Amino acid sequence: FRFKKNKHIKDLNIQFTGLTKLPKSLKRNQNLEVLFVGNNPIKFRKNDFKRMSNLKALNLYNVRTSTLPKSIGKLENLEELDLYYNDLKFLPKEVCELPKLKTLAVANNQLWNLPEEISKMPNLQTLYAHHNRLNTLPNLPSLKLLDIGYNLFKVFPEQVYQLKDLE
Repeated sequence: FRFKKNKHIKDLNIQFTGLTKLPKSLKRNQNLEVLFVGNNPIKFRKNDFKRMSNLKALNLYNVRTSTLPKSIGKLENLEELDLYYNDLKFLPKEVCELPKLKTLAVANNQLWNLPEEISKMPNLQTLYAHHNRLNTLPNLPSLKLLDIGYNLFKVFPEQVYQLKDLE
């Protein structure tokens, strides 16, 4: 795929296309706000998300990745990040540096823990972390929705009791 510079594309769905890398030319589309690249076996390069700062929603559902590039932290307007069905064993702290992130979906991965920095995410409202290997939780921000089912907790995490806005 090649994308010419375009000021009109805001939403782009390139799921199930067989892509193995994100097209570098995606960065030319400065108004891109929603990007779905799920269900492709993507191998990320370190600068894949650089200059994509207008993205509000990023779907990396089942891209079969075990790591994310640090440049994911450059998505300063990102509100929704879908990482369902991957092979992540850890979540990079750069994800916790996304100032506007409201929804983080990391379910169905291989996560043993969540980064301590998650507590400093002021806008995070929804966390889907079910079907992982979590056995502890860090302090969490003021969430409205939390799904931690199907993990390895031996006792109910006390951090959940502190979530006053949990619905």
